[in-house]
Amino acid sequence: MIKNKKRLILILLVVLVVTFIVIYFSFMKVRRSNNIFAIESEKIYEENKDNLFSLDEIILFSNAEFEDLSPEQNLQDISIHQYNDIAIKIKANNENGINESNTINELYIDNIKIESNKEGIGEKKFNYKRYLDFAKYRDIENNQDRIDFKILHSNEEQVEDEYDNPTFFTDCSNPITLSLIYKNVLEHCTATNAGSLAYDGSILKNANVNVENLEAKVSFDIHLKNNLNEEFICKVSFYINLDGYGNSLYNGKVNTKIDASGYKFLKITNNMKWE
Repeated sequence: MIKNKKRLILILLVVLVVTFIVIYFSFMKVRRSNNIFAIESEKIYEENKDNLFSLDEIILFSNAEFEDLSPEQNLQDISIHQYNDIAIKIKANNENGINESNTINELYIDNIKIESNKEGIGEKKFNYKRYLDFAKYRDIENNQDRIDFKILHSNEEQVEDEYDNPTFFTDCSNPITLSLIYKNVLEHCTATNAGSLAYDGSILKNANVNVENLEAKVSFDIHLKNNLNEEFICKVSFYINLDGYGNSLYNGKVNTKIDASGYKFLKITNNMKWE
């Protein structure tokens, strides 16, 4: 009986010691992780406290267009398209003048996601758009993979470039211009009352198209390198609203200005990972 008691006490002591060791090392692991997180957070803050680059504003312009494909141009074969032009202004911190740290040498967009309220309406396309064509319907090639921009460093380059391909000025003086198009929302329509047709969103109302189905959440990552070869990233997300806030595409056009001052470009370090 006494031997059993001693054995039980020994087992209890071993369990207590093992439990203590496990708790101690778990605590130290958590403490070490917290210290690493605090150090990394401090490092990220120090790297980004100057806010070298940020978004200034996002401007959305939404409209619709129809195309008369009938040989006699008598509105007997109409296709209707809806488009949303996007202008994103990047702000460079140049309080101390323009230099290698606040000018851009590389820029691209990736991780592009377009989540429409209803899929399968027309042919959905997303890509760069010439800023000279902003607020005009222009067909584009679909590119939801990666959009690389040519960086212009001088006035001579700006004169020579026609901006047909993705183009951005090194001093951030022009906006990033993109477009989301729903081509052929309706095809092979016939207009019974030509006088009621207009080259704007009201044609969608006349054609009984639900514009809420064309609304979409748009998100992507903007990557840039400055002329010191430092890398930055900004994750962008916004919603294209076509029938809200007292402004409906059925009435013609929709202009929306989004305050994007909360979007900052974070400097990428070797230890940073992005999902």
